[in-house]
Amino acid sequence: MRRIIFGITISISMLFGMFEFQGEEPIALQTGYACMTLPDATDAMFYNPAALSEPASIMKAFFFSQYTTSGLGIGVYGLGARYKNFGISFIERGAKLEGDYTGRYGEGRYALSYGRKISDNLFWGISLKTYKFSEPRYGASYSPSIDFGLLAKRANWDFGFYWVNAPGSDLRNEDIPEYAQVALGFNASQLSRTLLQIEAQSNEPVKMSFGEEINLVDNVLKIRGGIMHQSDLNHFSCGFSLHYAKINVDYSVLFVPDMPISHAIGLAFRR
Repeated sequence: MRRIIFGITISISMLFGMFEFQGEEPIALQTGYACMTLPDATDAMFYNPAALSEPASIMKAFFFSQYTTSGLGIGVYGLGARYKNFGISFIERGAKLEGDYTGRYGEGRYALSYGRKISDNLFWGISLKTYKFSEPRYGASYSPSIDFGLLAKRANWDFGFYWVNAPGSDLRNEDIPEYAQVALGFNASQLSRTLLQIEAQSNEPVKMSFGEEINLVDNVLKIRGGIMHQSDLNHFSCGFSLHYAKINVDYSVLFVPDMPISHAIGLAFRR
């Protein structure tokens, strides 16, 4: 995060913050980004399309706000919707800049996703993505890409694999991060789920994420907490999900050392 903020305040040309850190969706934040094996299709469109094989939500919207130590506000909002095994989603991240580059910078990810069941315990998914980067000097640029995902289940264990930006696309002669994630989930009981996720990217330290989910009130109220560690960068997060009738409300809070606290809220409509 400190690298991202430094890039914002020093040079707009260095901004690929959202492309490096995917996980602004509230449940992803709650679990320290270790969310890949959680079984919710509309949320999963933001981090693994394989879960569209078992759709749960119909629509998910969220907003995430961050603030730098200098007071610069970064807003992130997203929307996902699905029909059967297909999903469409977008995420926009932006901030208003002042000074040498007065105006608004923005980054976006737009995806058409599909998930399919291979067997009762194995699922795959694909996302056709378009990345956008815009800044005051040169306007907006776009680049296409593809992601692939797998999910597997065995007894109380869940396994996930996600390959982001498989063709190694670039944007304005800057490489969009290409990386692989592997995830493990263990359902100790109906009350508890433990999550672990590892991300590997060329020339970058390995990113480790650990999360825990507690089902307090029979799928009506769940609380989650998580830790993400990468080199000298650590994120700590927690939050809750409240389900009532066909509506699900998610809230998360993110703690990054030496940075102001950030918040995210999401709203999902379920069948």
